[in-house]
Amino acid sequence: MSSRICRSGLLVLAASAAAAAQVIEGLATNYDGSGIYFSTSLRQRGSNQSNGSKVFLLRGRELEFIEDTGAIVHRATSLNDTGTARALNRRSICQSPSYCLFRELLSTKIETGERSFSFAGNASISRNGLFGVVYGNTSHTADLPSGSVRRIDIRTGEVTLLGRQVASTGHFVANDGAVLVAGDGGRPRLGGPAGTINLQPTPIMSHAVLAANAASVL
Repeated sequence: MSSRICRSGLLVLAASAAAAAQVIEGLATNYDGSGIYFSTSLRQRGSNQSNGSKVFLLRGRELEFIEDTGAIVHRATSLNDTGTARALNRRSICQSPSYCLFRELLSTKIETGERSFSFAGNASISRNGLFGVVYGNTSHTADLPSGSVRRIDIRTGEVTLLGRQVASTGHFVANDGAVLVAGDGGRPRLGGPAGTINLQPTPIMSHAVLAANAASVL
């Protein structure tokens, strides 16, 4: 995880605090709240950063620059409890409907101190940092239909295709690698080491959060 750290102030950005409050998005934090990730189009004072979307990490009075990808919009970063594993989620900006018709719009980079993986789609990380789930890819191929759900074993890099996503956003992976996916007819089910469980009742989900112990879904 390469980055640059600025220690000269809380938010050394080329904008007023009032303006910053309007353009800071995608807040995410580790379990104890000691680190806060956010995205913004603001630039650090004196830097050569672009005017596009960037990711920063705020720890106390230290502001760490994480990523600048220009014409890509960053979505909320996903973290494990300690912040040692993270997924940097992005969405490409469409210049026109035809420009994005056959392009993959979502991308993610899963990083730890030792490993880095890149995928089409966005991702969430289990609270213990052992597993990730990638979902929401917009492109379609015979091997990877759009909206596919893939589990990533972060320790080994093993990728398992599990099915289709059950909700457009959320946190779909538990500490034991169990993943919330859409089963037959779009009904939600839980796939994990203990097998597959169909959830009852079967509500329509737009946003879903799977508990760390896989015991409940919000």
